[in-house]
Amino acid sequence: MKSHDSSNNNAVPSPAMVEKVSAEEETSICAQQRLGQDKPTKTRPTNHRNPSFLRPVKDYGTSSIDMPTSSNLTEMFPQFKELMGLIETGQGKDTLVHAMKRNSETFPDHALANWVNGECQVVNSLTYKKLWDKAGRVACLLLRHEVKPGDRVMIAYDFGLEFIVGMFGCMRMGAIACSVYPPNFVDKSKAKYSFDQFNSQAQDAGAKYALTSTTFKRGLMLAVRLSRNLKTPGVSWLSTSNVASGKLYSDEIRAVESIPINAEDIAFIQYSSGSTGNPKGIVLTHKAVCHNIRACHAVTVDTSQSDLVWVTWMPQYHDYALIAFYLTACYSPHVNVFGCSPIDFIRNPLLWADMMDKFRATHIAGPNFSYALLAKRMRAIKRQLSAKLQRANIAAEPISPRTIEAMEEIGIEKSAIMPCYGLAEVCAYGTACWGDEISISHEGVVSSGLTLRNERYGKFIRIADRRGLIVQNGVVGEIYIRGPDLASGYWNNSEASDRFHCMLSDGLEYFATGDLGKIEDDRLYIMGRLKELIIINGKNVYPTDLERTIEAEYSEYVRPGSTVAFQYGDSTVGVVLEMRDAKKRSSVTGAFVSTLLLNAHGVSSVSIIALKKGSVPKTTSGKLKRFEARRLSLEGTWNSKDVLWSWTIASQEEMGQSSTDVGAKLVPCDPGDKREAIRASMVAVVGDHLDMEKIWEENGLSSLKSAELSSTLVEQYHLSIPIDFETKYPTPSMLLEFVAEAAGEQFATDVPDLKRETNHLDSNKSLSLTSLILLQTIGIVGILMLFVAALIPPFFVGKVAADFSVTFEIGASGRYATWAWIPTVVPVFFLSLSVELILVKWVLIGRYRSTIIDIPSISYFRWWFVDRFVHMWELWVGIFILDTKLAVLVYKLLGARIPWSANIDGFLREFDLVSVGEDCCIQHQVRCRKVDSLPNPKEPVRLAFRPIKLGKGCTIKGMVSPGCVIDDGAVVETNAALAEGSVVPANVVAKGSPAHRGGMAKKRGRDSSFRQWVFATVKCAWLLVELYMFFGAVLLSQLILNQQLPVDWRYSKLLYWFLLLPLSAVMSLLASVILKWVLIGRRLPTHEETLHRSLAYWVCDTHFRLSAYTLWATLHNSRFWNIVFMLHGMDVDLITFFTDITHFPPSKVDLIRVRKSFLSTGLSFQVGHQEGKTEVIDSSIGFGVVVSPGVKIHRSSIPIRAHVTESIADTMATTALPEAPLVITLRVILKELSHLTLFALIFPSLIPSFEFFSTSVLECPMFGLAFLNVFLSIAIQCLVWIFLIRVVQFIFVRPGVDSGLYTTYVIYGWSLKSFAFTFLLWGTPFFGHFARFMGSTVNGTLWYLGSSIYDYNMIEFSDSTIVDDAHITGHYAVLHDFVIRKTKVGGVMHPGCYAHAGAVVREGEEHGPWKSFVQASGKLDHNVYSGRIQNGASNHGTGFLSDDDSSRSFSV
Repeated sequence: MKSHDSSNNNAVPSPAMVEKVSAEEETSICAQQRLGQDKPTKTRPTNHRNPSFLRPVKDYGTSSIDMPTSSNLTEMFPQFKELMGLIETGQGKDTLVHAMKRNSETFPDHALANWVNGECQVVNSLTYKKLWDKAGRVACLLLRHEVKPGDRVMIAYDFGLEFIVGMFGCMRMGAIACSVYPPNFVDKSKAKYSFDQFNSQAQDAGAKYALTSTTFKRGLMLAVRLSRNLKTPGVSWLSTSNVASGKLYSDEIRAVESIPINAEDIAFIQYSSGSTGNPKGIVLTHKAVCHNIRACHAVTVDTSQSDLVWVTWMPQYHDYALIAFYLTACYSPHVNVFGCSPIDFIRNPLLWADMMDKFRATHIAGPNFSYALLAKRMRAIKRQLSAKLQRANIAAEPISPRTIEAMEEIGIEKSAIMPCYGLAEVCAYGTACWGDEISISHEGVVSSGLTLRNERYGKFIRIADRRGLIVQNGVVGEIYIRGPDLASGYWNNSEASDRFHCMLSDGLEYFATGDLGKIEDDRLYIMGRLKELIIINGKNVYPTDLERTIEAEYSEYVRPGSTVAFQYGDSTVGVVLEMRDAKKRSSVTGAFVSTLLLNAHGVSSVSIIALKKGSVPKTTSGKLKRFEARRLSLEGTWNSKDVLWSWTIASQEEMGQSSTDVGAKLVPCDPGDKREAIRASMVAVVGDHLDMEKIWEENGLSSLKSAELSSTLVEQYHLSIPIDFETKYPTPSMLLEFVAEAAGEQFATDVPDLKRETNHLDSNKSLSLTSLILLQTIGIVGILMLFVAALIPPFFVGKVAADFSVTFEIGASGRYATWAWIPTVVPVFFLSLSVELILVKWVLIGRYRSTIIDIPSISYFRWWFVDRFVHMWELWVGIFILDTKLAVLVYKLLGARIPWSANIDGFLREFDLVSVGEDCCIQHQVRCRKVDSLPNPKEPVRLAFRPIKLGKGCTIKGMVSPGCVIDDGAVVETNAALAEGSVVPANVVAKGSPAHRGGMAKKRGRDSSFRQWVFATVKCAWLLVELYMFFGAVLLSQLILNQQLPVDWRYSKLLYWFLLLPLSAVMSLLASVILKWVLIGRRLPTHEETLHRSLAYWVCDTHFRLSAYTLWATLHNSRFWNIVFMLHGMDVDLITFFTDITHFPPSKVDLIRVRKSFLSTGLSFQVGHQEGKTEVIDSSIGFGVVVSPGVKIHRSSIPIRAHVTESIADTMATTALPEAPLVITLRVILKELSHLTLFALIFPSLIPSFEFFSTSVLECPMFGLAFLNVFLSIAIQCLVWIFLIRVVQFIFVRPGVDSGLYTTYVIYGWSLKSFAFTFLLWGTPFFGHFARFMGSTVNGTLWYLGSSIYDYNMIEFSDSTIVDDAHITGHYAVLHDFVIRKTKVGGVMHPGCYAHAGAVVREGEEHGPWKSFVQASGKLDHNVYSGRIQNGASNHGTGFLSDDDSSRSFSV
């Protein structure tokens, strides 16, 4: 019938279970959904992973196989007892094989299937006995070729009954038959596609053999020999046509008979026809198929009639014909099937009528188009059917009311007409109605079944909205099905199988069909496919409505069932149609069709293509492949020989116009209009004096305006502007032409409205600030208490591992042995904190949902508490286990849908809303929430939560906003920022901010299972090795400190620990140097990346990252790291200034050369094969810059978040150092001394908490009191560090301060803030008071949700400011110059936003995501820094600045 996605079988709920779900629960339970929606999934074992031959062998006479209908169903519904009367059920053997054996013994000569030729003559028949014997011989044939039970075998026959023989041959010996369309070697235009499809199916199934007929095999082999492109590699073809004449051995028969066949075993794999995507293998068990056959029998069969004649023309390998006709006949001896070739039917539709009348058909079935075609031919000759049909099933595609009328006109009684709805995933039959039950909705849709009748047989159908809430009567939503005849999933596709586990608001799991429908008065109406739905200006338009309108209006010229309508643009449609006669192509024009759709449906068409007969892509069952037609139209890749004419016009979006009138007249877009719009954008930035033919310097383009111009063009036209665009395009006219040609396409967005979270507890009720302050005070204390509680398990484990009483001893005795507990204590702490996080999340939140919550409210407090705990876990645990399967495990336990094959190297939040595909690589943080809107005095601030779906094999390096759907193989580049709800198509690169199409992604090869297993094992094992290496570093540090410290001094223990940790980190870094040279050696650009090298790179990089973690927190601006990089092999001097060392791991340092440069934070230096070394000489690299492999950057300044893809040089007017080398050397020494001085000052800051700890904890006899005192010790230390940050900031952060002294503050402030738990204040009213204490000006309400603030005393916050995961500073630096200036922040700064010295972020506006704000200053010499760059690099920011720009700010 229809073929979509599915998964495992599900138990049928009893009426009691259903009744327990109240109406209130039905609307409040968080429902989930696939396709980017938040759906929880449960992993259930499927028996295709455990084939039957692994089970103990049982004899047929003694095996006991459970019937698929449970006893409670029989008690609930008496109809089941009648249903079971169709077959002998006394022994409970309910499989297709058992049924066939019973029928072959009871009705050996009954002809279950007959094949009819084009002249309506029976040319072949199969009796039960004949089929059973032939199937046994096929089983023996497979046995001779060493096919084992559980192996997959392709069933690829031409049209005929041998297909059934081959399928049952596989079933008899336990092999898994794979029902597929055979390769088409007759039609040369389709042969290549057909062979590719077969090969992909065979590869997916892992099949080594394919069964076919002798005639087909000969033709296939001949085609393969004659064509280089037609191959079936890895598959051997076996002919079954002559098995009856072959020799048979008794031991083979006994071997086949001894193979147990159970109801739970896989009967076959049905490869879908691919009407909505690539074909997939649907796993169907004997139990499911048999239950469906019986249920269908009970609905469609008049039990008073013993002989049933079922007539069909549909191909036997399609699920509709295979299950509903041929397998039903094999199962039930009351059915006799007559079939013919679909090719014969298409040539002569009256053949179907001839078969009905000649063989006295009682049941027929077919899709809508077949009845319409038959009726047309019969009306033409004024013929009526003589057969008295019980049922005329019509399904598999949308049903037209005209077709129902036509069926009655040709003699099919209304009582026999039976519209159905089904899918391969429910074994063909889903639901049906007939006669007076049929109804037509006001939309003109024919009903497809009664839902309550289905529930007698354990089949339940529900309609739910995007959030999974079961909707009311008459509301359109997605159709969900559950029941005992659902498939077990997709073969070798666990992610797609998750669609079976959609939890709806009744608390039960359903299969998400992907179809849109509604239920009115118990009648099911199919409205269309969810993926095929067209949305025009917020209105849902069903493609079938448009297609029927066109075919009805031009019925004389347009072929029925061959018109495709699809979404073309955001508010436009495209159409593809087939002409009946190519000679009459001019009878229908694109303008006529466009006007028709505009008048009839109010939609605008921008592309209409007319094709020759038979050119529209369809599935093997005749269903339209709408996605394929859309792809060919958008890409313009139709076969030119098939296109009769094409008609296109520009849409309103392409003309840059805005109109809400869908009936507005569309006119072709003048290319000059686009260029004029670009020119207007340039004039708005540069000024009215802009001369398009003069060079930029003559136009007076300052550095600030250059950056603003670049930012404006990037935002408006979705492209990447070269860093040195003023050099490449020296005049505005040249830049205009570049922008006009390179303008990119922004991604479509889907941001459905969310409802405020409400439930019976009304947890989203707004709270007063006083109430929130009280709750968050308790919450802050609670989080710190939980942190202390996480120390308890490692404390007791440590006591078992070593004598804890001597842990703090400094004397000669025992101090070495105490460190034996490190490798045990650390993982126990990690485990205890992780367990706490999991428990806290599930207790306070349960599952995250797509919703909106108010700030403040109870819901907000719950989210805040968990979010702060997650942040703490990331800081203390997560950073150490990223990029390992331990991270995947933790996120799985937290509710994220992540496969084991995914690579998680970025933190996740709102876990239940994150869905990750197989082999997905995440290298950037993923959050599923954002501030919903600007603050409003009448409305509270709100947080919106939306799901994020990441497809298989995609790579995430940039920002993915809530609601985004990233399709398979797509790549989100570094510094790309996807807007909320963006939909990124498969294999597309997203780049830029806002993100736009950046071309097609290179296909990333999937690692083999062995390679994945090796990587996962090595990574987890190496974490254990790291513990022992750290233990060795600590032990070596102890040896160095032995007898070097005073023993009797009061603070000798504290000093010992204070020196031991950094010294141990230094020892670990030395080990990193050794590891690098031993495992990697000198890396060359010519090195291929092998498994060994990949492992070596990961081991060395991980050890370096973990070793540098402690020292980087206290010395991350020191030249100490230059020496470390030198030891690792980097070509670097001591003048170069690094602000972030984490982006220069050992695996890359050999390929990077840096001299006399400044490198900011967040950099990404890419390395590649055969690309040579990357060089940075006399340059300044700004925040977040991406540098491609082999690029040379000389005497240049690179702006923030730029992507340098080509070498660049001489963008500064001068590169002379501002001071003599001796002066520079002295300044470097002075800076390092200041670093050491402030590092030393950390020691006295530890004394207050140490005193309290020594007196209150170590000497406390009560464990509970000691626990409280540990908490107080941590709190005291946090308060001391906050006070010290304020003092140091007051001294060093002021205009005119030396950059070296300022960087000392950065080191001190960053490290202390990180470990002073100030992040607990984020999202609380306390943060505004904290900012005031730190020196900021806060003019009203401030909601700060992260990420970092430097230079508090240089920051001013406007009233009602919201900062969400943004970066704010009061400084910037360009190479050797440094400026501190006031920064003003207002409005809403969304994630990724950046503001630094002197910037003005306007209040009352939303900014971002991923925007940067810079401000001019007269500090920098315009003559030196007025080079041809849009903005310069800075320390955490950039800005090329000049005196005449000193009053302006802008966003990049």
